[in-house]
Amino acid sequence: MFDKLLEVGSIFDWITPAFAFIADLAHWPPFTIEITGARGGMKWGDVAKLLHKSGVKTWGEMWVGDRLIFTIPKRQRQLAARVLDKNGISWR
Repeated sequence: MFDKLLEVGSIFDWITPAFAFIADLAHWPPFTIEITGARGGMKWGDVAKLLHKSGVKTWGEMWVGDRLIFTIPKRQRQLAARVLDKNGISWR
């Protein structure tokens, strides 16, 4: 039963990558940011609020292990870097 549920649920897995691809095209060229060690209490919503308050557009957010990965327009990478650095968020 559980295997069937996972099988059915995985059908929708194409939605997020498709959305990220469309957003990449709409905000070309994209720039990917990786926040390391983020699982220790950091929430995506907190990071997003900081960036959005400064006018940085984000999309394609995902967790990979303890890394939070998301995409921004490349033209906003310096602004995002200043916001993250100012708030003590380790990124690359």
